[in-house]
Amino acid sequence: MTFLLKPSTGTPNFEGLNSHFSNEFYTKDMTSQSIFLRAKESLTDEGYINVRPNPFDNGTTVEYYSTSGSVAQLEVYSMTGNLVYKKSDNTGPGRNFFEITSDQLMHKSGLYLVRILTENQAYTAKIVLK
Repeated sequence: MTFLLKPSTGTPNFEGLNSHFSNEFYTKDMTSQSIFLRAKESLTDEGYINVRPNPFDNGTTVEYYSTSGSVAQLEVYSMTGNLVYKKSDNTGPGRNFFEITSDQLMHKSGLYLVRILTENQAYTAKIVLK
């Protein structure tokens, strides 16, 4: 996982978090800086979406929270805007899941945009197929 951070002063280029996902990140010159990260612990918030693992090799799970039962539609778009995969499923209130496999993305590595649409909510996330 890599984060692009823009400093308020200076021009360091930040490379990302360390491998233990602690509260440190490293600049290009490998100096360490501290940041505070807060994980979302509740799945009861509207608009919640979580993708794990991400990036992925074979498959990933898209988890989202729905306030009511309805039909949900998963759409996966390439970065050129082409719809590459689409699936609909009945959902219930609370936690819901969609699975995405590398087969469904034709084994084409890259960055994709995932969209989940329900009757009254929309969720968006980015995924990376290695």
